[in-house]
Amino acid sequence: MIRFRPTSTDIAAIREAARREAKFERVGQVILKVGRRQSLASGETSINFALISDDPDWQDTDLDDYEPWAAFTRGVELTADGRGLLDFDIRRRGDRRLDLHGNVSIGIIEGKLTTISGYPTIYRGDGS
Repeated sequence: MIRFRPTSTDIAAIREAARREAKFERVGQVILKVGRRQSLASGETSINFALISDDPDWQDTDLDDYEPWAAFTRGVELTADGRGLLDFDIRRRGDRRLDLHGNVSIGIIEGKLTTISGYPTIYRGDGS
């Protein structure tokens, strides 16, 4: 089983992209939760959508629940060829209602973080 464990540089880049996407002043305001999706065909669930879907738009999945940021930072199982696709909800630290302030998604290819994107902004991408 191939796993991806983000480096401190990866973590900083994701959190900065989330700050920019949510238009927060400081990275310290960002709270991220990783979405867990369920395959509409098989019923399987995963925070790495690439394990349960080949659809780049996730149309054959539905949001199941959320996992804490630590579920990502501890390491994520990848596909056999080292792919990953994850989506994070952005919330503001200290917000009692925990309103949604946006999303960022990441792409992992051959075990390396390659893309960080919001909507419609791509914060980091290598063109793969």
